[in-house]
Amino acid sequence: MASQQPNPAGLRLAVVGGGCSGFSYSMAFENTPNMLDKTYQYGDLKVFVDQASLLYLDGAEVDFVETLEGSASSSTTPM
Repeated sequence: MASQQPNPAGLRLAVVGGGCSGFSYSMAFENTPNMLDKTYQYGDLKVFVDQASLLYLDGAEVDFVETLEGSASSSTTPM
């Protein structure tokens, strides 16, 4: 996040609908959170979740993995 300009306020997690495969997860830097977002604080990191996504993310855990092939996030659901 430190390399982004402008420096993001935090990270947005969302559930995006559409397509034939149903829902998918979205992660993106957020510069301006919405007033109705639920904000979670993990050390120095703020995570923003919109009201609609909260219904689908309740109980979910997100893990960030770095391997020789690259880095990625994975949902380790229990939803």
